[in-house]
Amino acid sequence: MFKKGISPDKRKNNVFNVVSKFNPYLLSPPPPGSVLNCIERVAVACIAREAITYSDGLPDNVCTMPNFNFYTWMEKASIHFDFPSASNTSEQKKELLLKSVHAITRHQHRLDEDWYRRTQSKIQSVFLNPNKKVDVVDVNDSDVAAKLRCHQIFCEIMSIAIASSAIQMYFLTLDEKVPDLPTFEEAENSSKSHPATKDLNMMSLLKEVRWDDEVSDFAPYLKKEDVNKESTEYKEMEDDIAKGYINIVGKGPRLCFTFSPNDNIMLMDIVKCYYIKDEDMKNFWSFSDKCDGVTRFQLETIATGYSDAVECDY
Repeated sequence: MFKKGISPDKRKNNVFNVVSKFNPYLLSPPPPGSVLNCIERVAVACIAREAITYSDGLPDNVCTMPNFNFYTWMEKASIHFDFPSASNTSEQKKELLLKSVHAITRHQHRLDEDWYRRTQSKIQSVFLNPNKKVDVVDVNDSDVAAKLRCHQIFCEIMSIAIASSAIQMYFLTLDEKVPDLPTFEEAENSSKSHPATKDLNMMSLLKEVRWDDEVSDFAPYLKKEDVNKESTEYKEMEDDIAKGYINIVGKGPRLCFTFSPNDNIMLMDIVKCYYIKDEDMKNFWSFSDKCDGVTRFQLETIATGYSDAVECDY
């Protein structure tokens, strides 16, 4: 049935309220399991916004080029970003963050299994074996724990990048000024009081991790029942995080990226405001939290047009 919506000004205020939480989140202590310091998390958000207008030189005729390999091309692409010295980011990590965020933000329809597997290998090399002190089995041929840890790191990077880019695109569409991100100086000052980042053992938090190419072509995914509520990791979560995490796991296209709980919750708060709340997924009429007169048909028409433009299978 049709519901009475809200005024454009009220809708705008709701959007601003959600968006206003992004910068404080970036400046807060990195959540358990994070591999990025505060400055690096701000850098990822900045790179995502620069990627939208950055000419990275992808050939115009790439779609007709036989045997074109996107990961190989991206690895050689000339892309630059100035990380502040205070971030203490290694050159290998800089390259990984820069190239991965550009790929996720600017070329999402080209991210195939080869790109994912090679990115996982790079994540393993940069974060899990940075000094190459030991010979390790490539993550793609390794055990579940290694695969899960690398995918968890991937989800942290991806969630921050997507959230930052989504805010940017929303405001550009409205022809409004895009909200500024925190400065590196603010990130550096905030990080001085941050405690050491806690570990997050996903092998304990989860009862099961699923792989099924009929559900997800190549990445692991979760269902709600896979979360172990009796685990130490779950019990140590703040109440709003624990509740929020259970509510976002196992739904829609986010089956594969709910492996970085806090970052995923932050992202989904933005997505639910911009698009549709989970409880409204079966509502095919109008919405009490959208502008009066806006219908599901109109929302899905716009979403379908965008998905088609970027070749998103969902």
